[in-house]
This record gives sequence, C-alpha cells and structure tokens, in this order.
Amino acid sequence: MGLWARLFGRAAPPPEPVAPPPDSTGKLIGQSLLRLEINTILKSNMTGEPMPPLPIALLDIAEEYCSKLESFGLSQVELARGLFAEDPDTPRSSLEIREQLSPTFDRFIAIRGLARTLLQRKEQARLASPGREGTIAATLPSVDEVTTSRMVQNCEIILDIIKRLPRDGLLWGHLRLTRAQLQGDDRGGASPLRLGPYDISPTQLMRLRKVWDVGTEEIVAQTSISLSGDVLMRVSPLLMTPEYRGLLDIHRDAVSMSTGYWRDLMNAAVTLATVAAGALLGSSKR
Repeated sequence: MGLWARLFGRAAPPPEPVAPPPDSTGKLIGQSLLRLEINTILKSNMTGEPMPPLPIALLDIAEEYCSKLESFGLSQVELARGLFAEDPDTPRSSLEIREQLSPTFDRFIAIRGLARTLLQRKEQARLASPGREGTIAATLPSVDEVTTSRMVQNCEIILDIIKRLPRDGLLWGHLRLTRAQLQGDDRGGASPLRLGPYDISPTQLMRLRKVWDVGTEEIVAQTSISLSGDVLMRVSPLLMTPEYRGLLDIHRDAVSMSTGYWRDLMNAAVTLATVAAGALLGSSKR
C-alpha cells in the first residue's frame, strides 16, 4: 500500500495529464520578421512541383542524400551496410536501396553517420594532399564537404522533428513504409493510402520545407538582413566569372522582392499590434 493510501485510506488520484508544450509558431514568425535570408541556388532538372505529402517529402530527402553520398565517393556496399545493417537481405544496387528505403528515425540516423564518415574522410584527404600541407587552400573545405556538412545538419533537424511526433499518429506509421507502399504501387488495385492530414506543428513543417527546398544543391549567393540594419552577403567565386555574373542580377532582384514583402509583413504586424492594443485599452476603460 502506498503512502497516499496509508494516510488517506484510498488510492492516490491519477496524475493530471501534462499538456504538450504550445506550438512556437508565433515565436517563429516573430523571429522571422527580425531576420531575412535570401538564397540563390544552382539546380539542374527543376520540376517546380510543390512539396509532396510529408512521408514522401522525407523519403525524397533520404533518397537524394543517399544518391549524393554515393556520388561523393561512398561505395554502394558501404551505403547498403550503413542503412540496412540488421537486414539479412541487404540490397546491393542503388535501385534496390531506393526500393527498400523508408524515412524512419533509424534510417536518418544511419544517413547522418554515413555523411559524417565521408566528411571526415574528405577532410583528411584534403589536409594530406601533396603540396597543400600547411597552405591556406588546405584549410578551405571543398564544395563536396560543405554539402555533406549541410546534410549532417539537416539530418539533425529531421531527427528532431521525428522525435516530436506522436507514436500513435498517422505520420509515425507512414514513416515505416517504402515509396511503393506509400504510393500504392504494391497494393494490387486496393485504394491508395490516406496521406494526411498529419499531426505536425507549423513550426516543424516550416523547418522541413526548407530542408526539402534547399536539397543538396550549391548555394551560390546568400544575403542576410537583420532588423538592426546589419547586411551580410556571401557570394561564390563562381559568380565572379563573366559566364555566371548574370546570376548576381537575379539575386539582387530576389533581395529587392523579399525586402518589399518583408516590409509589408512588418507593417501588417505593427497594424495588428496597434489594433490589439487599442481594443485592450478600450475594454479596460469600460
């Protein structure tokens, strides 16, 4: 018999359910208004399609990262063993890897580990390159290293998102499925799966959308503007060549468009705050 029962002669009441932490969407929007970031990215074979349902978007990211790691020098054997270490039927080809891949927490753990291994390997090769020991060039990471490092960071974001999902939710269950299972290709004419709506906060959705949008492409220009007036612009040396200099004009247009939109958002936020304050003051006088 517990202490509560000995003292009061009855069982202790069930604990009060703990409310989940409130979504930080308002905080995120407020932070977004304080800082603006504009990226110009080089991408081949653009389709212009919107982000698909969440499990397919996560699967897109996982497949793209695996393909990029392989193109950066990771062998198919290393990739397969890293992803399917516990599977007796370890896939051997890139096609088999894609067919068996599912966007689970464990798969993104594996992708992060493979990316870290490759990143360390490339860094060691760069530092040990003949004739570059101790030079400034040896200290500068390559494009492959920068992209691989971004994949590691984005896997951290995805893992944090997945950890926050309810275990009995629809999305958590769909993360265990392959592309064929998600799209109904192996259901023999059965009705397709209901891909959504999913129990995910707007904050996490915005984080995932950015990971999906940027992908593994090279960011050639980036401008960051803060409300304090600080402006930081990063430009790839590629844009200094005559062939690609026109991309700077495209980036300037994007910055101009974004700052105009940012200004409108700031004005709308100020207007809403003024109206809310006026309504609050008016009600308190009654």
